[in-house]
Amino acid sequence: MKPQKVLKVSYSSRNNWGYAIWNAIGDAEKRNNNYRLPKEFRNELGSIMLAISYRLDFLPLIRKRIHQERGLLYDYVANRKRAKDRYAFHIPENIKHGIIIDVDSFIFELRSCCELIEKLLKKILRHFKKYNEKRFMKELTAKKWFGSKWYKELKELRIAIFHHTAPYIDIDITDELNYDLLFCKENIHDYDKSSNFFRLSQIFKIYDAFGKNIFPVQKYIVNKINELR
Repeated sequence: MKPQKVLKVSYSSRNNWGYAIWNAIGDAEKRNNNYRLPKEFRNELGSIMLAISYRLDFLPLIRKRIHQERGLLYDYVANRKRAKDRYAFHIPENIKHGIIIDVDSFIFELRSCCELIEKLLKKILRHFKKYNEKRFMKELTAKKWFGSKWYKELKELRIAIFHHTAPYIDIDITDELNYDLLFCKENIHDYDKSSNFFRLSQIFKIYDAFGKNIFPVQKYIVNKINELR
């Protein structure tokens, strides 16, 4: 049914990751008219950059929510009856489900952001037609992006833990003052194989690696566009 009255919600991204790329493209267009973007392609490129910016806005907020939920979970861990540690630990569903949903969302948005950046790169390459795509991507691999350990771990994590399985969460209480959450592929009881689970601390390390590399990748794209004459 067509809405009869709509209240439009304004939204502008606080993240400026795409601005430098847009400016570089604009300068390339001024230098050489052959590099001018067709209207349809310009709109498509703009939509991808906006989608990237949205996710760069979302991710810190989701991480903050995870930390808040982890704090609630810690209260239950700290005040538990230790005599029952051999049994399954009961956590209120709103906390348990909340942290699983937010971690799933965090991984999904992070992976989506990486895929969008890859899509953006390939579209820019195809438009300017100066750079060999395989060589370009190989250079980016060397810059700790495609093919890097954290990038591969993110892909595996999204598919293996959250995409095709029911997510299970356990708590590593080895260090009582700094416990870790385990997201398991199945309802495991043997933790000898680290491939059967991912730690929350690992997930945040992947995000930190992403954060360290996203602006060097932006700079790499800008430098490549600035080379165009």
